[in-house]
Amino acid sequence: MSRNTYCSPSLVLDNKEIEDGFTASIDMRGNSTITTCKITVNGNDLKDYKLFNKEVKVYMNLGSIDSVPIFRGYIKTVSPSVGKVGLSCLDARTFIHGGDSLKVTLSDSSNYDGYTLTQFLTKWIKDKVNIGKTYIGTDMIRETDPPLSMFAMRSENADVYDIVKKGVVQARREEDIIPQSYEIVMVDDGNKSNICFLKEKSLKAPPSLRLGYDDGLVNVSYKKEPLPNYAIVGEARYEIGNKPNGPIALKSKYLPNLSDYSESPANVAQSVLSELERQRVYNAKKINIETSKGHYVAIGDTVFLDVDDPDIRGVHKVTSKKLAIGSSKMNVNLTLNKRIETLDDIF
Repeated sequence: MSRNTYCSPSLVLDNKEIEDGFTASIDMRGNSTITTCKITVNGNDLKDYKLFNKEVKVYMNLGSIDSVPIFRGYIKTVSPSVGKVGLSCLDARTFIHGGDSLKVTLSDSSNYDGYTLTQFLTKWIKDKVNIGKTYIGTDMIRETDPPLSMFAMRSENADVYDIVKKGVVQARREEDIIPQSYEIVMVDDGNKSNICFLKEKSLKAPPSLRLGYDDGLVNVSYKKEPLPNYAIVGEARYEIGNKPNGPIALKSKYLPNLSDYSESPANVAQSVLSELERQRVYNAKKINIETSKGHYVAIGDTVFLDVDDPDIRGVHKVTSKKLAIGSSKMNVNLTLNKRIETLDDIF
């Protein structure tokens, strides 16, 4: 018997509810990565329809009828087969990312100097994307702290989303002992998906969800990984904590090229020490959990693991989420704490 007795998921395609049975697998990878959704619809009724770039909405309806979809996106590929049709969908950020999106050239004669990164993104979406329909909402987007300037930013035939992702990483106040970073997410208001710059929450904030083996938690797995504990800048060596696993050098995309500071290591010392501390506090473990609760928990929310294991008991952040919907199932798998790799990390 399913753990989720009161689940009645629904699928809406181009504003029409699909009556045929379906299953959906939603992968919210976090780390500003576009959410993917793979849907299988029973029957062959859809195979002759023009489905490319049509809007898709998936509702969980867990316990009651939802007014906000758990996924809103657009069909990118259609795969008919005997007795069913497969749909591969991406969230609305697909209109500013990838081969099907318009590119931007930022040059001395054509640029957005005087704009912040937020203003640039808002204007681009308004002028280039939301033509005849609001594909990407901008009602919820706010400036980063500090605001990021487009001054002197130059590129040719570039992916707009790549520019924004690289820019957001730089929005960190150096005076913070443990700087809080941003990631880009989509938040649905029931009418449209809104792009947002999400600032990571403090672990001291009240958790959004509490899980234990007697309260929703089905399975937990994790592995310990050695943490970076030193960095060398020129002839200066910066260290933090003890070294039970030996010296581990710091590698971080949040820091500038340390070799540029070889003659003046003091200019980057605080940033290096702050990043070592952030790694120690935040990236200690990658925890994977399966749970019968938390279906509506969002990327960036905090979860308290009420377990006996002292290594993982406590508050953690949701960094990715997978949902399997349909066929009387409503499974949810969460990754906590450590950011998972993206293609940019790998290559």
